[in-house]
Amino acid sequence: MTGVTAPFLVECTKPQDLAIHAAEGYTVAGLQRALYMGPDGLKASGLAAVARGLEHSGPGWAYLGWLAQLPVLRQLLQLLLDGMGGGPRQLPTAKET
Repeated sequence: MTGVTAPFLVECTKPQDLAIHAAEGYTVAGLQRALYMGPDGLKASGLAAVARGLEHSGPGWAYLGWLAQLPVLRQLLQLLLDGMGGGPRQLPTAKET
């Protein structure tokens, strides 16, 4: 299952009121992981950002997102994700391309 990305997984859940943009086109300095920016100014990155994205889907997906955000579980899952190659990445910003 190569080429499966976090935005693809979130888009498959048909989220409502969620805009997904490529990181390369974003202007946040030092962006290295998935980033969630809520309408209230809340920011989350990495696995927490994907979990927040799942909250915009149905109740089952939202529940999974809530579980993934539990403090100890979130840290453990992020560590596992980093170990499997999903760690921070240096991406060129829109100004560099």
